[in-house]
Amino acid sequence: MLRKLISTLKARPVVLVIPDANGGLDRSTQCLNTVHGEQDETYLAVDVPDDISGRLRVERPGPAWGIAGFSEGGFCAANLALRHPDRYGVAASLSGYFEPLRTNHLPRATDPFAGDRALRAANSPLKVLASALPPSPLPHFWVMSGNAAQSDMVQAQAFVDLVKQ
Repeated sequence: MLRKLISTLKARPVVLVIPDANGGLDRSTQCLNTVHGEQDETYLAVDVPDDISGRLRVERPGPAWGIAGFSEGGFCAANLALRHPDRYGVAASLSGYFEPLRTNHLPRATDPFAGDRALRAANSPLKVLASALPPSPLPHFWVMSGNAAQSDMVQAQAFVDLVKQ
């Protein structure tokens, strides 16, 4: 689809980078910087974009950059775009959720925030958008959710409503 859009001049050429944020089938880290653990947010929002822009002839991270993901990756895209609006101009969440899960699934369940409620709220796209000072300007968002999971639909609609405010 992307090749067709580029060949018909409906899209400009792009560089797609698809890092494995989990590191294995037994891991689910939600792209977070966990307390005393993985620093996936820094890796995905800072290290990878800086490495790519340092190696390839592309714009530096900013308005021309986008982030997208499916399910947990959709949460990651929304969360990272809100936490790093200076590095992403657009984000897409495909059947994502908009509140961090209570635990990361590693070889054992782990609270990624070690009980820190403020840190959890700062990583909740719904709470960030509802706060008195959401990021400005906001990245552009594309949100898609299937209707099979009602909770995903409710969260997606709440997120879209907050983005529109």
